[in-house]
Amino acid sequence: MTFRILYNDEMRGFAHSKIIIALWVGLPLLTLLIKFIQPDTEGIPLLIFAGAMVGSIGGTLSAVILSTTITGERNRHVYDLFLTRPVRRVTLLMAKFFAALTCLLGAAVMSLGLALAVDTATGVLMPDVGTQLGGFLLISVVGLAISSAVGVLFGVLINSTALSAILSVYLGGNLLSAIIILPTMLLDGLNIPLFTSLLGVLVPTTLMVVAVRVFNRKSL
Repeated sequence: MTFRILYNDEMRGFAHSKIIIALWVGLPLLTLLIKFIQPDTEGIPLLIFAGAMVGSIGGTLSAVILSTTITGERNRHVYDLFLTRPVRRVTLLMAKFFAALTCLLGAAVMSLGLALAVDTATGVLMPDVGTQLGGFLLISVVGLAISSAVGVLFGVLINSTALSAILSVYLGGNLLSAIIILPTMLLDGLNIPLFTSLLGVLVPTTLMVVAVRVFNRKSL
């Protein structure tokens, strides 16, 4: 069974998930709600608020969704059927990781795009809006990738769905995603796009390697 088949199967599952559907609808609506509740943002573009919201809410949900899904499927012995076929455990985890990340990035793009449209309509645009939008998208990709990898790791490590969710909220959505922001605030002269890109490769890769090693040694 190839990665593409598993990825498409996971995408269909996530597309019918109430949580993912709520996220696709909820993040753009929250973006509009911010503008409705606080119409006068003192010249601060809505894009900035949307970028912060995507990183916080999207990162938390990505970790929770993946950790609880994997833990629940392990407890229900869902993977027993897959592993009777010629499929590697690493393929199972990678398909789930990339499918969830794709869905979450879709919500992020819709939210940021809507914020940009509102800023354009209201005349509140940053001078270098293209660069800023690219920066927010990069941070969103990296933050969601790190949080998703954390969710996968907790999913294979922990047998309790509730504990997986709790740890994912506190670590996946908050603590580990903060490593993207803090160095850029504390270190002068840091090449932020390069630093963020390196984090986006190294941290999720390391977490996924650990998750795969743990998953390979577990009896399902």
